[in-house]
Amino acid sequence: MLPLEIREARLRDAAAIAKVHVDTWRSAYRGLLPQAVFDRLDYGRREAQWRETLASGRDESCSTWVAVASGEIVAFASAGPASAPLEDERGEVYAIYVRAEHQRHGIGVKLFRAVLSDLRGFALEPVVLWVIRGNPACSFYESLGGRQDGEREQTMAGTQVPIIAYRWDTEAIDGLIRRQGRP
Repeated sequence: MLPLEIREARLRDAAAIAKVHVDTWRSAYRGLLPQAVFDRLDYGRREAQWRETLASGRDESCSTWVAVASGEIVAFASAGPASAPLEDERGEVYAIYVRAEHQRHGIGVKLFRAVLSDLRGFALEPVVLWVIRGNPACSFYESLGGRQDGEREQTMAGTQVPIIAYRWDTEAIDGLIRRQGRP
């Protein structure tokens, strides 16, 4: 494994984050989403969205972290206030994506701890993460103590897609942060 740096994202990272975002969607969700979703994926649009997110960032209790290997962003995670809580969740992990060739090296765990630590600092606990049913990352969330805690449907390209919620209460977050430390 190459030397790895975990750091907060900067505005100049928007294009690289967009590339990881689009590319990992294409690989992770193939067969789970309609082709029309993939047809609409666009690096330029995604970069513009990330520029906007990173420009407002921490002022709105949001954080984005990146993993850099050999000068290249290979993964990112983003979190902030819960957009669709099931119960009392105050925080949400919006995204965590690791390029396929960099998976299973502990990068996702380090990024997850970073955003959980930020959510804790913003007093945004418990935490929820919504994921498309069948996503191979479900076992990763479960290995981190995520408890499946709900389901709903979301419309994507005119198709209803089942998404499930994973939940981390304060005790589970405490254990992850205490056991692993902050990057």
